[in-house]
Amino acid sequence: MSKEDYSLLGRFAKTHGIKGEIVLKRDDLAFDFSVPDFIYIEINGLYVPYCISTILSKDKGFDIIQLEDLETIDDANLLLGANIFIPTTDELATSYDDSNPKSLITFEVIDEREGFIGNVSSILETKGQNILQIEFEGKEILIPHTEEIVTNIDRKNKRIDIEAPEGLIGLYI
Repeated sequence: MSKEDYSLLGRFAKTHGIKGEIVLKRDDLAFDFSVPDFIYIEINGLYVPYCISTILSKDKGFDIIQLEDLETIDDANLLLGANIFIPTTDELATSYDDSNPKSLITFEVIDEREGFIGNVSSILETKGQNILQIEFEGKEILIPHTEEIVTNIDRKNKRIDIEAPEGLIGLYI
């Protein structure tokens, strides 16, 4: 791919914590992009791919990202100010990997009874089942990702329909 096949997502603005997390400040034109499982960091004019371990959307335009190879604040400091790119070719921008639950991060979640309950901010992967970590008005909602609860995943519109057990969502909001 050539550089024309990438779009600027933003740049790393500051570190967050001591475990290598870093804050991505989105470019003004990048609010409609979802962050994929990997990003490209511009280093010496080259786009170097990095896999994202976790992502948490904070204030509008800011995401806290943990990259797989960053483990300390010193590692994160090396990337401060770097430009971040994502592929924007039609094939890559719309493709998701069904085998990778992290591809659901940023999807909106709609419950049959409650309606919109937030956006997926992270996936907690456990041995028994994955948990959708949903952020709604500063609160965290945890929903098991099971066939009984998740009724539909619309990847094109980035939407997950659920039928949560009665009272589960009320525990959080």
